[in-house]
Amino acid sequence: MAPPKTPQAVVDKINADVNEALRQSDIVQRLAQLSAEPIGGTPQATAAYMREEIERWHKVIKAANVEARLIDARKDAMEATAHRWPEEGLTRVPYWVYSDRDLYEEEQARIFRGPTWNFLCLEAELPGPNSYRRSNLGAMPVVVTRDQDGTLHAFENRCAHRGSLLVLNESGEARDIICVYHNWSYDLAGNLTGVAFRKGLGGKGGMPAQCRPEDHGPRKLRLETLSGLVFGTLSARRAAARAISRARDRRPHPPRACARR
Repeated sequence: MAPPKTPQAVVDKINADVNEALRQSDIVQRLAQLSAEPIGGTPQATAAYMREEIERWHKVIKAANVEARLIDARKDAMEATAHRWPEEGLTRVPYWVYSDRDLYEEEQARIFRGPTWNFLCLEAELPGPNSYRRSNLGAMPVVVTRDQDGTLHAFENRCAHRGSLLVLNESGEARDIICVYHNWSYDLAGNLTGVAFRKGLGGKGGMPAQCRPEDHGPRKLRLETLSGLVFGTLSARRAAARAISRARDRRPHPPRACARR
């Protein structure tokens, strides 16, 4: 049994060495003999043996900690060197930018899930009531819909139950959206409207009595349109709304007809 706070790498190495040693018949025989012998002939000898073992373990752990710190330091140095920006400045983008996991997650959080507007589709791609169109908000799949009244909606294209895709076709028409996995249904605004076997079957299973379907729909997006373009955002901040307003103000006005003389 290793002392507390022993590095896992040390424990694994010791276990591996012990398992390898136990495969040798002479060692197994010697262990069988030792199991019948006391550690020391006297309590003083036993205490001395335990002190030596504790001191030996302390040295092993200290050496392992030093080695672990050296390994971490080498790893940090290698990553710093690998992620160093080229001396050419911004004229060349290094390859590691495209595969760095931390950069990717920050990009998703700040650009696509942050207070920004992202293009989703064209209004013309939703030509009439009860139509839908698949899109994406970064890595998040999205479905954009036009309901019976002509109002546009957008929400995450994931079932709130098990996360499977709700809409599989690129576009189409439907009065509601039904998940093919467990038959949960949604309206075109993204509201959960039906749960299969909500009350169970034969008096068994089902959803809790206090479950409110309206609280379990997919994430919804705010939408704005600009010159026939549909933009969406997950952010509720006013800064995002002001960006669309400023874009509208900057639109060129149509040319005025020249009056005949």
